Parts: sequence; structure tokens; C-alpha cells
Amino acid sequence: MDTHFTQPRPDMTIHQAEMFHTNTGILKTAEGFILVDPAFTQADFERIAAFTDPHPILVGFSTHAHYDHLFWSSLFGNETPRHCSEGTLGQITHHRKEIVDEFLALENDPYNVNQCIYNKHLALLSCLSTGLHYLNDISVAVVAIPGHLQGQTAFLFPDYQTLFAADTLSNTEPPSIEGSWQSLRDYLETLETLGELIGQAAWIVPGHGDPANPSEAKARLEMDRRYLEALQNLKVDDFSNGLEALASEFVMHIDEPRANSSDSWQIHLQNLQAAYIWLN
Repeated sequence: MDTHFTQPRPDMTIHQAEMFHTNTGILKTAEGFILVDPAFTQADFERIAAFTDPHPILVGFSTHAHYDHLFWSSLFGNETPRHCSEGTLGQITHHRKEIVDEFLALENDPYNVNQCIYNKHLALLSCLSTGLHYLNDISVAVVAIPGHLQGQTAFLFPDYQTLFAADTLSNTEPPSIEGSWQSLRDYLETLETLGELIGQAAWIVPGHGDPANPSEAKARLEMDRRYLEALQNLKVDDFSNGLEALASEFVMHIDEPRANSSDSWQIHLQNLQAAYIWLN
């Protein structure tokens, strides 16, 4: 199997994008496949389409309104039904141009993007309320997990014993918050929700990083909690030696191992910058 793919169980495969290590869930049914968070470059789309060929894509899901979890391709069917939460649909409705423009700004559009197609596909998303739904002969529980972004949703597929946890519970990056004090509080409450969901799954798939069993997911949850509580306890005086100095002291103090790449370090810095704004 291509190294972009891992198979935690026979009827579930995870595709991991090269950029940002964004995960796509590929669930096999008797009639075809279900996609969760299709990744966002043409190369990603082509690999996933080749993997699922010749079987159809029956339905797609998006956990939240960041472009690396949101876009779609004609390779998966132009009219394939796709679902997200009410909050995510609201984000797309109000911020569609910003979402697409942010993606198009990546290194002068190296990914063969057709902006009209992306806008068309975003317009085809429909929302699911929180709770249990039955679609294409499978069940899926839709659970709100805000904090990283308003409208962010976890999808629990009981038939697959799998939880798609959006941008939480990563082993490769610390929590990323939307940028407000309320978002931090929301994220801490989300961890309580995730603690309950982990107990209902054999596999937990984060938006970025490696799938985890419940034991590993609980360990990541505690790392997330330690990070967020330390962020919550910051004071203005902690910034007296500058942002970079505080950033280094912060990860050493709480023994945070995930801010060790350029992308994850930037997430960490953005969190601290947001905290400084709250405190002033």
C-alpha cells in the first residue's frame, strides 16, 4: 500500500496528506466509500480516487471550515452529498471568500486549483444537527467540539468503532485555538466531551498526526489539557522577556513535546499571541 495510506481496520483506511499531515477517513461499505475530511491538493484527490476506484463515493463529511478539511474534487462526484455541522455551514456561508483566498495564497497556487470548482463544491454542503443520524445504511453521531474553530464537529461511526476528532488529540501539534478567551474555555469543555467519546471508539483519528487507540488518545487529551490550562494561567508579566523566550519556557515547563516542527511552533506562537491580547 502507498505510504500515504494506513489501514487501522479492514473497512477503514486513512490517507495522510504531505502538507500539514491532514488525515482523510475512507470508510468502506457494501455499496462504496464514505470520505471524512478529503484532503486539499490535486495530488491528494488523485491518490484517494485511485484507491477507491472503481467503487463510488457515496457521501462526504467535513469536520470544520478550514480549507484542508473542507474541499472536494470532481473525482469524487460533483453531485455526491456532503455534510457538515450547522456551525460549519454558517462559517462557510459568511467566510467562503476568505477560506478560498487563504488556500489560493499558498505559494502562488501550486496545486492546480480551479477556484470556480471549489466555490461550487462548497455551495453543495448541507448541515446535520447534533445527534445520531442514519445515512447510507450506516449510523453516525454528530458531536459539537468547539474551541479550535466554531462549528467544529466530531463524527463518531459506531459501526466502525471510529471517532474522527477533527483538529484535536494530535500527536504532532499542540492545541490550536480560534483566538479568543471564550474559545479557550470552549476547548477545555470540548476535552470533557472527547473524554466521553474516546470510551466509545476503538480508533480515534485526529485531523493531523497518527490514529490512536483509546489509551493513546487519553494520553494526548491530558497533554492537551495541560497545555490549555497553562495557557489559561498566563499573566501579563510572563511576556516581559518577549514572545520567543516565553514560548520556549512554556513548553519546557509543561514538558510539551509537540511544538517541535516549524508548523507546530507557529501554532504555539499564535496561541501565545492570542493570550497576550486577552490579557491586555
